[in-house]
Amino acid sequence: MRLKQILTIGFIALLLAGIVLTAAPVTALAAPPAVAAAQAEDVSGTYVSNVYPAASASGLVMLMSLYPNNNAEVVSFYFSNPPVTERGKWEMADGKVTVTLTENDDRTYDQPSIETFDVQGDMLVTGSFTFHKLDTVTPEQMDAAGASSDSGSDTGSDTNVAAGEEMTGTQEMTGTQEMTGGYQVFVTAVYPAADASGMVTLMALYPNMNMEQLTVYLGKASILEVGTWSEDEEGAVEVSI
Repeated sequence: MRLKQILTIGFIALLLAGIVLTAAPVTALAAPPAVAAAQAEDVSGTYVSNVYPAASASGLVMLMSLYPNNNAEVVSFYFSNPPVTERGKWEMADGKVTVTLTENDDRTYDQPSIETFDVQGDMLVTGSFTFHKLDTVTPEQMDAAGASSDSGSDTGSDTNVAAGEEMTGTQEMTGTQEMTGGYQVFVTAVYPAADASGMVTLMALYPNMNMEQLTVYLGKASILEVGTWSEDEEGAVEVSI
């Protein structure tokens, strides 16, 4: 499995230095109902956050899903700890998305947790967090990719298969961020799942060659696995779980 990292803006170094990036203020005008509905459709989807420092873990990355029925789900992955899943609702008004979380797997909150995001293209941004929208792969695209992979099997492939784990040619990881502490975090697009709204995989590679992989079945459950990783001279990363 070849992991190709996408270079992104260095949010982590700035956040660790206590600097907050803010966008220039924009005057928001109320959109007509039809336009507002179209905007809400564009905003719905699954987003991944930058990697942030955490008090009780070496890092934190969040996966936030805004469903078309206005349900919301946030999975917080504190590295080397079990994931925390929160649920609630979301709404869009005046060009902003408000997410209201009311419960986690253990309890209903006495007071909801409310966060309001500015919509900046395919990003949702607050003063504290930045989320990037993930691409969604359809079953038809999966079938087409599989057929293409089969037809080109004799000519070689960019995809290396990790020991003990079968990965399809379409499940190529793309990096979300490189931490100043020396570890890297990767995330897939949203893939089809038989009994869930979709499937996203997060992978953290640590400097000591250990790794963690969190597979999130949207609206259902998360599975956390651990293992090791190595990198060859061509930069291909192999993981063993």
